[in-house]
Formats: sequence, structure tokens, C-alpha cells
Amino acid sequence: MPGPASAAPCFPKDTRALVKIALDHDVPLRIVEAVLAVNDNRKRAMAPRSSNAAGGSLRGKTRRVLGPHLQPDTDDMREAPSIRW
Repeated sequence: MPGPASAAPCFPKDTRALVKIALDHDVPLRIVEAVLAVNDNRKRAMAPRSSNAAGGSLRGKTRRVLGPHLQPDTDDMREAPSIRW
């Protein structure tokens, strides 16, 4: 499963849709729900780790988030973790 810097917009969107469809039909997908929760928690854990690596504060510092991209020559930023946080 993609990690915290994944730039693939389809994975989170499609897995959330799969969970919704399953729940609409009373079929819980606990494993998929857990994967979504774990990936979200991993993204949230990146900010404190980055801050600690920068000496305790990111204030006034320029930051960049690098990660794998789904396809070459694409500028699709849907679901990009760097935008949300």
C-alpha cells in the first residue's frame, strides 16, 4: 500500500469508495478500513518527525515533500498529502 508521500490520487479515492459501497450493502471491509486509517496516521506522523529532524521547529523554514509519482509527466495533485497538511 502507498506510504505517506504517495502521489497516486486513485488509491485513497478508490479504497474509500470501495468501503462506502461495501457499507451501503452491510458488508464491512475491516481490513481496507484499517489500511486507510494506518495510511492516514502515517501521513499525520510525518509532521512531528520533520519538525524534530529540523531542530524542533519548522517555522520560517522552506519545506518540500517528495514522493513517488503514479505516472511520468503528470501534474495531478488530487489527494496530495502535501496539500492537506
